[in-house]
Amino acid sequence: MIVHLPSGDASTAFNGSIDWQSSPGAPVREMHAADFEGAKLDADLQLPIHLRPAFPEFKVVASDRIGDHHIVLVIAGNHDGPPLELLFDKDSGLLLRQLRFSKSPLGLNPMRVDYDDYKEFDGVKVPLKVTITRPRTQLNIQLDQVSQNTPVDDAQFEPPPAPPKTSPLKSVRSRDSSSPVFSGIPARPSGI
Repeated sequence: MIVHLPSGDASTAFNGSIDWQSSPGAPVREMHAADFEGAKLDADLQLPIHLRPAFPEFKVVASDRIGDHHIVLVIAGNHDGPPLELLFDKDSGLLLRQLRFSKSPLGLNPMRVDYDDYKEFDGVKVPLKVTITRPRTQLNIQLDQVSQNTPVDDAQFEPPPAPPKTSPLKSVRSRDSSSPVFSGIPARPSGI
């Protein structure tokens, strides 16, 4: 997935063996296990259909209202990680919200995904508006165009090459070549 941001593109991809992320101004990095599990859920455009195999513990918990929608709350769990909360529209069956938690050294991090403005494309309803909310951050995604079964070049899933490594402190000789200079600062004061 590529998200076009004002500061540059953010990418998340998996080529079958390497899962990676890139953000504007940051180096490409391999995803952490929790990020990868979340990315798998995000990449599954038919997640509601694939819930049972991925989450064997599956329970309808409540029925309520959110705005104009009568909703059904479903808790999906597996033995490997925290449960996934899913809110479906009771009348249409469409997924309205997903709340999931990823493990971190500081505990569980929440992430809420809201789906809205469903439109039909080739017989499949797709949410054109997706809002991802995390602590201290919110990302609003608005789809302008949806194309199904479009060929995608496998090269797009490969991580970009790493930039050449350069030393942050490069040794440069001063004019008299007697003392190395690091970033314009003498390595040792004269007379010592």
